[in-house]
Amino acid sequence: MKTKQFQLQFATWLVVSSGFLVIQTAFLVMFHLEKVLTVWGQEMQMNIYLSEDAEGPALEIIKSKITENKKVSLVQYYSKEDTLNVFKKQIKSYAPDIPNDPELLKAVQANFQISLLPQLGAEEILTQLQSLAQEISPLKGVADVSYGQDWVKTFSTLFQILKNSFLFLSAVLLLAVFFVISNVIRSSIYQRRREIEVLELVGATPNFIRKPFLIESLTLSLSAFAFSTGIAFIFLRMVKTYLNSSSYFAQSAQLVQFFSLSQIALFALVAATMGMLSALLTLRKVNTGFAAAQGSQQAGPA
Repeated sequence: MKTKQFQLQFATWLVVSSGFLVIQTAFLVMFHLEKVLTVWGQEMQMNIYLSEDAEGPALEIIKSKITENKKVSLVQYYSKEDTLNVFKKQIKSYAPDIPNDPELLKAVQANFQISLLPQLGAEEILTQLQSLAQEISPLKGVADVSYGQDWVKTFSTLFQILKNSFLFLSAVLLLAVFFVISNVIRSSIYQRRREIEVLELVGATPNFIRKPFLIESLTLSLSAFAFSTGIAFIFLRMVKTYLNSSSYFAQSAQLVQFFSLSQIALFALVAATMGMLSALLTLRKVNTGFAAAQGSQQAGPA
């Protein structure tokens, strides 16, 4: 009987460990996707292209509208001549004849280049870019606003879908962990029902009877969490080592980081809470005379 109980506990421990590992992996993926999006967002610039009538007061209104936004860190104005000179430098080595084209000046546009504060988060960067574009576009003298909006919207939508999917998966797995732990505690109660019956009859306190089961549940959940955290850490170190060994991905390896101590502590608290809650709900009938009453019914009249 004890062997079967141990096998059940070990199988439960493996299932709970696997659940925690999947949840941590999902959060690590979300964490690193958001970091990548933030890095790209910090390097992202908005270009406001100006029409021919963007002069004098109209130009000042546009500039004032940009600078009044507290999330803007840098504003640079490029006249048509400045833009043309930059273009010539960039293309000279590739197509030396194009910079000499007299029609080229007519094709370029004066523009503002805008950068946002580097400390903004990924979602806030996208929100601010969209908001600023909506404010600037209707102004007189603005021909077009570009910040890679098609790419931004696509990536942002994909990120939100993945984030919501991972959160839903985590919630389902936590619920599954809850029921799995409850099942093993219920089995432990059944295996020790005679002992519980005797303890109830001699007047043992509820805390005294329930304490071993609470400790069992807490030990199971925290040990499973510790094991899954170790596996996740080792796997992430392997990924980082691989990226460092590749010249193409070496710079990306700097973004790879494990959970902070505060995040690990939060995960551990969730794991402990799940273990304790599942045990408490399963133990709600223990030390209410339930086991003794069952034992009396089975024994029958003397």
